Amino acid sequence: MKKDELRILQVGNVLVSPDIITEKFCCDLDACKGDIKESIRPYAMGRIIDVEDFLADYPCDPDGGTLCIELEIEDSLLPWNDRTFNVRFADGHCTMTREPAEYHLKMGIGTFTTLLLGYKTAERLYELERIEGREEAVERLDDVLFHKIPYISDYI
Repeated sequence: MKKDELRILQVGNVLVSPDIITEKFCCDLDACKGDIKESIRPYAMGRIIDVEDFLADYPCDPDGGTLCIELEIEDSLLPWNDRTFNVRFADGHCTMTREPAEYHLKMGIGTFTTLLLGYKTAERLYELERIEGREEAVERLDDVLFHKIPYISDYI
C-alpha cells in the first residue's frame, strides 16, 4: 500500500482496512470471489499558492542535467501565479533566470501542483492533455524532476 492513499476493501456492505486483515480472514475472503471491491481514494489535496517561492525551495534531480524552460502557468484565482516563469534547473536547485529558455510548456496551476508534488509525471500529464508544448520539452522536464511517492504525515 502506498503511503499517500487510503485503501479500503469492501466485502458486501462491510468496509475493512487492510491493516486489520489476518491470514485467516484472507482465506475466508477467498470464498467471496467476485464480492470483494477494492477502492483507492486520494487522502489529501495540495495547492501551490506562490509558484516563485515554491520553486526557490524545490529540490530537483542533480543528475538530470541543466534545463532552462519557460513555464506558463494559468491561475485564475491568484494573479501573481498567472504568468510565465523562466526557470533554470541545475545542480539540484531551481532558480528564476533571464537566460533564454530552451523550451516552453503551458499548464494550469492544478497540473503544475500535481507535477511538482510528485503525483503524476510530466509525460503522463502530457498524455492526459494537461500540459501543452513539445514532447521533447516534457521529457526534459521529467529528467530534472524527482519522481517519488508523495507522503504527508497526518494523524487522524
